[in-house]
Amino acid sequence: MKIKYFSILAIAFLAACKKDDVSVSDFGKSLSEVNISAQFDWKTTHDVNFSIGVSDSRFADKKHVITIYSGDPGNGGQIILKGSATLVEPYNAKIALPITIAQVYVVKTAPDGSTVSGAVNLTSTNVSVAISENSVVGPVSGIKSVKSFASGFSILSAPVAEPSPAVPVGAIVVSSSYQNGYNFEANKTYVINGNNIEINNINEVRGAVYVTGTNVALRGAKLLAGSELYILSGASVNFQNFNYNGNGNAIFKIFGAVTGLDNLHVKGTFYNTKDLKINGVLYVSEGSTATNFGSTLEVTANLDNAGTFNNHGILTVRGNLNSNNNNPAFVNTGIVNLYDNSTYTGTFRNDNTFSVTRGEINLNGPSMINNGTLIATNSKINVSGTVSNNGSVTVRELNNTGSGKIINNCKWWVLTDFNNDSKFDNYSYLQVDNGSNLKGTFNLYNGAMLSTKYLWAADGIIEGFGNDTSLVKVITSSNEGVSANGGVKFKGKFQYCDPSRTINPSRFDGVAKQGCGVYIAKTSCNTVGNGTAPAPIKPDTDGDGIIDEEDDYPNDPTKAFKNYSLNYSTGGSSVAFEDSWPLKGDYDLNDIVITYRYMIVTNAQNKVVQVNADYKLLATGGKFNNGAGIQFNLPAASAKNFTGKAGTYLESGQDSVVVILFEDSRKEQQTWNTNPGETVSPVVDYSITFDVVNGPLLSAFGVSAYNPFIWNNTTGYGRGYETHLLGKKATNKVNSNLFGTGDDNSKSGRTYSTHDNLPWALEIPTAPFKYPKERVAITDAYLKFAQWAASSGTEYPNWYTNSASGYVNNSLLY
Repeated sequence: MKIKYFSILAIAFLAACKKDDVSVSDFGKSLSEVNISAQFDWKTTHDVNFSIGVSDSRFADKKHVITIYSGDPGNGGQIILKGSATLVEPYNAKIALPITIAQVYVVKTAPDGSTVSGAVNLTSTNVSVAISENSVVGPVSGIKSVKSFASGFSILSAPVAEPSPAVPVGAIVVSSSYQNGYNFEANKTYVINGNNIEINNINEVRGAVYVTGTNVALRGAKLLAGSELYILSGASVNFQNFNYNGNGNAIFKIFGAVTGLDNLHVKGTFYNTKDLKINGVLYVSEGSTATNFGSTLEVTANLDNAGTFNNHGILTVRGNLNSNNNNPAFVNTGIVNLYDNSTYTGTFRNDNTFSVTRGEINLNGPSMINNGTLIATNSKINVSGTVSNNGSVTVRELNNTGSGKIINNCKWWVLTDFNNDSKFDNYSYLQVDNGSNLKGTFNLYNGAMLSTKYLWAADGIIEGFGNDTSLVKVITSSNEGVSANGGVKFKGKFQYCDPSRTINPSRFDGVAKQGCGVYIAKTSCNTVGNGTAPAPIKPDTDGDGIIDEEDDYPNDPTKAFKNYSLNYSTGGSSVAFEDSWPLKGDYDLNDIVITYRYMIVTNAQNKVVQVNADYKLLATGGKFNNGAGIQFNLPAASAKNFTGKAGTYLESGQDSVVVILFEDSRKEQQTWNTNPGETVSPVVDYSITFDVVNGPLLSAFGVSAYNPFIWNNTTGYGRGYETHLLGKKATNKVNSNLFGTGDDNSKSGRTYSTHDNLPWALEIPTAPFKYPKERVAITDAYLKFAQWAASSGTEYPNWYTNSASGYVNNSLLY
């Protein structure tokens, strides 16, 4: 700890590193007047989770190798992650990447050595990608191993409910009961803040009304055009005879508890975020919008939608669901439970779970898309519009009639009969547990498959397209009429498999053939598959399933892949500490400065088997005798065969793996390496290795900084004085009585944070980090640091690397 204070409490006696007191005003701008959000995590990196699926079906269940680079490898991108994937199991991995990185590069190497590669944008911290034989398809957000798509599609990002609004300043206060009514006038704003009150005979609401009170009874309220009604968080309201006749532009939003709504007719905007029951019919009129984020929205009768209905919570409809007037839209990213018949026109989109208990489902188009799970095991689906399935559909009976068109990109399961009188484009897997009538056009693309118990009729055209052979598989038998003379009905690249009946050759065009041997791999969409896969071409000496040229340990079946922390080849990353915990420091962040880089070894199953790490001690800018260590998210007993330089060791008495690098920083470096002009102490290197027994998957262990820490080992302090990055867990050796003392606010649940939301350590994803000179606050050296902190990291996230004018005062860096 030094002198330049980072916050308001610039108190001299906090200079626990025993340096001379120096006035804050001597050293430029501080953060004492900057408001730091209690939600800011002070992170320059974030964990990115990858799930890379494989849909290249040429090699059965053989392993493909997935390599992820920090950028285009042809332009200097470095390997960061490497592992295996199959048609059934994707490659899952986690790594800490700088928040500033927007793109990585992915390469899939097949068992024959052929590769497919492409750039993947990091639009979120959860990245799902499918890689086919020819291309990177994605991100596809939850759809794994899809062989081929009719056209591109996307899953809606999970929406977030808007927060409960604040009451506008100057609102007219209503705090008591009005038995004979209250006049809410147009162009005025009101707040009902009374508790246990009743307002009768409201009749018309013309202005904007905000309710904050509890147990408020509103009787006979009618929302007129231009009116607004908000039930705010914490409020509770009971309605009676509520009329929502807003001529299309009234607003009704619920953020609190509401009861007593009957037969709600929405004419405007309806927005719900709470558990709510509509006793009767919910009708959304044309041009109006209803949006639900509530964990339970129950409609006891029908839901009739002539406008737009967006469900992002759980919707239960006890009656019919009809969305069939002009051009309505129904969008679901949550869960829908439907108990009776339903009819849809306009736009229908399901991105999560849609469950039907009974009745018929009529999909009349023109745009019906299922990206999630549609379950109707006791229902019949009748299609006369265009329906695209990119997820999973399970239905008792399926009828595709009239102008209907079905595009199946994943799994469609019919529990009884399938009648196709129109057009069906199958890009993946269709299973019919009883009989199929193929009287219309049935197309298969690139290794798609139809499995049916019986084929009763094939009066239309069945045709296969693409490079991969598709399959029609009849489990029991085809009807006699399927094999009779009647001209060509089977065309293109597909096999017709019927083990009990020989089909008349006149039915085939010479490309399509009768047979059952085509290989179709199992995927998450097609869990059945067909045939026997070809053997891999490339050798695998150690027999672990990874071809030698992609195996980093080709002669060791217990190891396969090397995974690297970012910037491994250029030094890695850095962690800079203040050493005065539980008191605040001066925030020159040079009391202990350590760089780190990791090489994590995984086996062919993507499990961690070895940890290799290199650390460098750059600076010890304080007089405290500080120790340093790293805690890993591994059980203590899992670390074996530890090696390291003299003085490093595995610490006993811990429930997790804890490696101690040194116990006294003053013995490691004689000078601080923070004062220009002083003798420079050599950088101290620490390299460690240990094996991991029964290791976790890399998706759980990750590649990151893990949990570096220091402790004040000076006489009078001791091992319990641990300092960690904000939010990290202390080891078993911490003195828990110190939490909540001094400036520490860990007992609030936000560990290693001060009361004014400052940390004691920062991780910086570059090495070596150019830290400030002695008695120079980081805000003086890095000129955008304060703005970065004040904006909770949204502004100037590259404050530590940007060399443009106005970012860094190099004269103040050591």
